[in-house]
Amino acid sequence: MPELTIDDVAWDQEFSDVQRPHKPQESEEFIEAVVSVGKFTSPLLVIKDEETYPLIDGYHRYRWWSENGRDLEIAPPRVEIMDRLTSRPAAKYWMRLYQNGQRNLTDEEQRFQRGKALAEKVLAMKIECGRSASDVVAEHAADQGISRSRAYREKAYAEHLYPTDAPDAPLRVRRGAVPQ
Repeated sequence: MPELTIDDVAWDQEFSDVQRPHKPQESEEFIEAVVSVGKFTSPLLVIKDEETYPLIDGYHRYRWWSENGRDLEIAPPRVEIMDRLTSRPAAKYWMRLYQNGQRNLTDEEQRFQRGKALAEKVLAMKIECGRSASDVVAEHAADQGISRSRAYREKAYAEHLYPTDAPDAPLRVRRGAVPQ
């Protein structure tokens, strides 16, 4: 496993579009925490994608350090590879459930994130191991502590808001953009 630095990290617009922006209060708290501690406590998370290492978690840390950290002599965040995420859809599924799910989301945002995550997981499991959608939905529902019918409804809700397979959908939407 190679030892990576921030210079090895690739900004990936497809993954960046999944990212939920910080609210003003979150940004202030983030900056205050980094400056008061003098370092980053969480790593940047990347996946191995062909010959690059696209960023899947830590966009705010990456951007802030690139713009401010060098001037303040704060060491860059460490970089870790998420080996278990073996495809782009699997990475987006993880981002929607775990990375975006760490923020204070409204009930509707949570519903959208779970539905969109399920759509990503169905695609990832089809690509990686040929699993059926119904098996993936059952597993997702059990993992999230919701019924299968609720999982299907949330997936349909997310796909209704942003029909990712529609040929006329804007490119940003097809890439999994989160509603603001």
